[in-house]
Amino acid sequence: MDSMVTSSLIWEEIVVTLKRKNNIGPQLSLKCQIHDDIFSVTCAEDFDKAPEGGCSKMCETRLERCGHICPLVCHIMDKNHIEYKCRFPCLKSCEKYAHPCRFDCFEICPRCTVRVDTLLVCGHSEKLFCYINESTYRCTTQVVKPLLCGHELQMPCHQDTVGVKCQQIVKRLLPCNHEQDAACFQQPEDIACKSKINVIIPSCKHSLEIVCSLRNLPDEWTCTQPCDTRLNCGHACTRKCHPNTDPNHESYRCQKECARSCPNGHKCRGEFGHNHKCHSKCPDCKIKVSKVITCGHEATIYCHHSQDEDYIANLSCFVEVSKKSINCSHDVLVSCSEIAAKFRCKALVVSKSESPCGHVVEIPCNVEDKINPDELLSYCQAPCGAELSEDGVGCKHLCTGSCSECFRGRLHKKCQRKCGRVLICGHVCKYKCSIICPPCKAICELKCQHSKCKRRCGVPCTTCKEPCSWICVHKKCSKLCGKPCNRDLCDEPCLLELRCGHSCVGLCGTPCPPLCRICDKAELTELFFGDEDNPDARYVYLVDCKHTFEVNGLDKWMRGGSDANQGLQVKKCPRCSTTVQTSIRYGQLLKSAYADVIKVKRRIFGNETKTFIELTRLAEKFEKQLSMIDQVNSIQFFAKYLSEEIYTVQTNPFNTTNQSGNAELGRYTNSRNRKPQYRFNESIDQYVLESLTNLVAWWEEACMTLRPNYINNLPLPRQIKPVSSGYFQRIGQNLDRRLLQQNAPVAIPNAQLVQHESEIVKNPISQKCLEDLEKRYVGLLTTLTNRNLPLSHLEIKQFSMELNRLADLFQLFRRYSVDDFKLLKLEWRCEEVKKTLLKFPVYNKAAQLNFEEQLKEIDRLMKQSLPVVRRAAVEAIYHAVGYSGSWYKCQNGHIYTIGDCGQPNGTGFCADCKLPIGAGSGFHIPAEGNLRIAEPRQAPPVGVIPMPDFLQ
Repeated sequence: MDSMVTSSLIWEEIVVTLKRKNNIGPQLSLKCQIHDDIFSVTCAEDFDKAPEGGCSKMCETRLERCGHICPLVCHIMDKNHIEYKCRFPCLKSCEKYAHPCRFDCFEICPRCTVRVDTLLVCGHSEKLFCYINESTYRCTTQVVKPLLCGHELQMPCHQDTVGVKCQQIVKRLLPCNHEQDAACFQQPEDIACKSKINVIIPSCKHSLEIVCSLRNLPDEWTCTQPCDTRLNCGHACTRKCHPNTDPNHESYRCQKECARSCPNGHKCRGEFGHNHKCHSKCPDCKIKVSKVITCGHEATIYCHHSQDEDYIANLSCFVEVSKKSINCSHDVLVSCSEIAAKFRCKALVVSKSESPCGHVVEIPCNVEDKINPDELLSYCQAPCGAELSEDGVGCKHLCTGSCSECFRGRLHKKCQRKCGRVLICGHVCKYKCSIICPPCKAICELKCQHSKCKRRCGVPCTTCKEPCSWICVHKKCSKLCGKPCNRDLCDEPCLLELRCGHSCVGLCGTPCPPLCRICDKAELTELFFGDEDNPDARYVYLVDCKHTFEVNGLDKWMRGGSDANQGLQVKKCPRCSTTVQTSIRYGQLLKSAYADVIKVKRRIFGNETKTFIELTRLAEKFEKQLSMIDQVNSIQFFAKYLSEEIYTVQTNPFNTTNQSGNAELGRYTNSRNRKPQYRFNESIDQYVLESLTNLVAWWEEACMTLRPNYINNLPLPRQIKPVSSGYFQRIGQNLDRRLLQQNAPVAIPNAQLVQHESEIVKNPISQKCLEDLEKRYVGLLTTLTNRNLPLSHLEIKQFSMELNRLADLFQLFRRYSVDDFKLLKLEWRCEEVKKTLLKFPVYNKAAQLNFEEQLKEIDRLMKQSLPVVRRAAVEAIYHAVGYSGSWYKCQNGHIYTIGDCGQPNGTGFCADCKLPIGAGSGFHIPAEGNLRIAEPRQAPPVGVIPMPDFLQ
């Protein structure tokens, strides 16, 4: 109330009046309007004493409509109970049987629905609702009643039989004199007779079986007999008899297969050999027949042409005949209708031009007049016969290829001899002769007393993890079978007896030899190492080959004392060279030897994880460079070849195997990174990997060289990967390809192929030179695709030297492409250098140094002559136009002029490099980096004429 007083003057006056009359206090007295009870309210909770606005007493008012007492608390609203609904059960009952009402008191009582047994007027009893009157109820009990026809019918009791149709089946005699089953209520004249009768169809005279009821309705008759009309094509009509629709078959189309034949008697086969319908037109007969044509030869032609005289008269005969050439002296095998000319002649003639290889070359007559000397090499069949060796690299066998196959000794054919070398595993290499023998493909022979290795011999073996079985009564090995033994040899004699009853001649803990000192004395004491006839000699039995040896001699043999058993390889029997694998006495030596062999296998086969990492790097680098290098169309085939040799894109990386057949772990990148996932060729070993690395490097160089308008990035920084090692050795960041070590088998570019503005050549090689260079690269890369991998040391060296030759040829072509080259009169000298460059059979270091000296001489002459030629051209233009301006050069050295007074007062861009020229920061001040090189009315000095980049 205080808040109302402070906010309103009226309330302030009201409060003053209330206080004066003593009507303001701490509590409020309330009075019930029904019971007159008074109670005080001091807080909000005190209003709960009168929840319905009266007081806390019960209402207890008797309701006038039903006499029940109101069960509510004293309430002010609806105190006369006009809207109140009494929820007590209704006390009323039905009048007929006094059934109590089941609804609430306030609801109107419905009809009584209690079911009671009621006797009906008809005498039947049924359970009916209490409110139903039995005198008006229609009984539903099923009873049998007689009908007027005399039959009885089961029906409800209340139903009358009058008007009921009897459904009893009876025999009826119909007006047609047929007897038929029908319902009792049906009259004979209303029944459709279903008896079958035969009638004759007037239009076709065929007999037809119909029901009797249709005998007077001929329009409803449909003939079911097949049409027996023969068509013009000879076939019978396939339709049912149709006398009323197209009786003359004018629009009918025969649907049977065509049975016609061509004039030569060939049955019609339809289009493309498929039968067609008779109504369609027959195609031309495509059966080939022989026909004698105008020249007298037989020609094979289509049948439909055999009757066409004009076609036969103009037909060309393709029978090969020998004719005298009209422009050479040979007989030429040509088609009968062709003229024999030299361009068809394949007779071998001696070339008029000298082959670069110096051999007499026979070529086909048809290329005699148009072949160039370089192409003669592809026809030379002279045997090469050269020794397959270069600077100590090669097998030194004689080459079995021809001069053309070996490119005049530059790229020798692979040696075709059998290798025959004994591998580290003891097997003989079965491949062709090569410095690099691939991993052995034979089944591994390594075994112990517990198990046997099932892998290929070239794949590193897994060592046995079972306990060592070398045990005797004196000593025992406690190591695992695959580990070196920790016990010494036992030299005590064996105490067992042989079957013959004599003592064993073997040693304790080793298999007993089958030979007896007494029974088999001659065979046992046969001299081999020298001490076999010693009466106290003891012997060792080799289980693998079943030979017996004196122990001291065999011990020396196994320890490597004999020259025949020197070197790193498996131990073998001294008599038959069988590999010794399961000798218990020499288990220590065998394990040591096999451990060394496995180390070598791993070195040759390559560490699986490292090999995969190198392959992944190579594939990723190749993919990256594919997107960075401008692809040259002519060598795209080599990029495709590389991708097929290295990897395929893996679409499902979860079901793959590695090179040894085991499941790959961690070989594929996480799918979150969205990186390419590769599956590598299973045949890739360490040697093939090194060859592929070389191929990728050579492909990069070819792409960089053949890109138009760009300087080749040669020489690239290179790495060397020796075949004998699995690791890369860095030999220099800026090593020139021409200075590359001659014995290095693998060369790998290490630079990223990124284009820079500095790569742009001011004088790119001409299109003619580019096509010549491209043709040579295509030939070289095509040869590479035909070589089996891995490449030998000699092949790598020879291909590398040929790439050196092409790299130097590119440098020479850059001189050809200099502006005003013809005015220099150096073309003849460059041609001589080119001939010399391409003439060397082997492009070794001496040939490279010779080329460099000749190239330096050309550069010296060009540097002397080019300024003079260009100076004369500039002066001629200057004097011809009478120009009076000043000469300037831009930041890149390009010359331009400013007319009139010669002072720069405007800005522009250089026509060559697009850099700013003209005025700079101030009036008559040249732009930054621009320099005036000649005063008005003067020609530019010689020293500022731009020179090619290789002459600067």
